[in-house]
Amino acid sequence: DTFGWPTEVFNVLKDSAGRIEADSQKFQEQLQNDLIQLSKDVSKYKKELEIFSLFDDVEKVEEYYTQISKMDGLIEQSVEKSKLYNSRERMFKWTVTEFEDLQELTNSFNPHKDLWNIAFNESQEYPEWLEGQFQQLDPEHVEKHVLAWLKSLTKLRRQIEDPGPHQVVENLYQKLNNFKRHIPLIKSLRN
Repeated sequence: DTFGWPTEVFNVLKDSAGRIEADSQKFQEQLQNDLIQLSKDVSKYKKELEIFSLFDDVEKVEEYYTQISKMDGLIEQSVEKSKLYNSRERMFKWTVTEFEDLQELTNSFNPHKDLWNIAFNESQEYPEWLEGQFQQLDPEHVEKHVLAWLKSLTKLRRQIEDPGPHQVVENLYQKLNNFKRHIPLIKSLRN
C-alpha cells in the first residue's frame, strides 16, 4: 500500500486542479454577469436622476429628501460593488473596468443630494430657531450651520443649472443670508 500513495496523491492533486479550474471559470462567468448587471443598474439610475431636475417645491422637501436618500443608497451600493468587482478583475488579471458612467452619475447626483440635504435640514432647524425657546438656542450651532449651508449653496448656485432646483438654491440662499445678519444678536443675547 505504501508504494501506491504517490499515485493516489497525484490523482487527488489532478482532481483538485480540475475543480479549481472549474470554480475559477464559474467565478469569472459570475463576475462578467455582475459587471453587466451593474452597468444596467447605473443606466437605470441615470434615467431616474432626470426626475431630480424637476424638483422645485420646498413644500415637498421631505418627499424629495426621501427619494434622494434612496438614490444615494443605491449609488453608494454601486460604488462599493464597482470596487469589489475591480479587485476581482485584478485577481483574474483582467483589464480593470473604469466605470465612467458611475462616476458621471455620482457627479451629476451630488449637487442635487447636497441641495435637498440642506433643504431638509434647514426645514427641521429653521422653525426651531424662529419659534423655539430662545433659552434653548445654541448660537454656535446656529452660526455653524448657517455659514456651512451658505457656503454649500454658493457652490450649488454654480453647479445646478436646472431652473426649478436652481430657484430653490437661490431662495434658500436668500433666506439664510437674511437670517445670518441676526446671528450676532443671537450670540450677544445668549452669551
